[in-house]
Amino acid sequence: MFTWPAGGPSEAERGVTSFTSQLTQALPQHAQALPSLPSRGSGILHKYGAQHLEERRVGLQRWLAAVLLDSMWGNVEAAREWCVD
Repeated sequence: MFTWPAGGPSEAERGVTSFTSQLTQALPQHAQALPSLPSRGSGILHKYGAQHLEERRVGLQRWLAAVLLDSMWGNVEAAREWCVD
């Protein structure tokens, strides 16, 4: 559990890395075709800097849209469950 800067608590139950694992387990023969995730960056100051976090957020949104709109990856049950649950 963590607290958002605005104050409300939230539980991080699933991350993008676990989502990619579920997708590649569902279609192991196509694992190389899954788009690469955007860089997390390195270094504590860079990794949590406002500019890097915004770039990462935009990159993750684009990545998720590309995966869900792809006819192969978007039809995997794990993709529907991850987005709906």
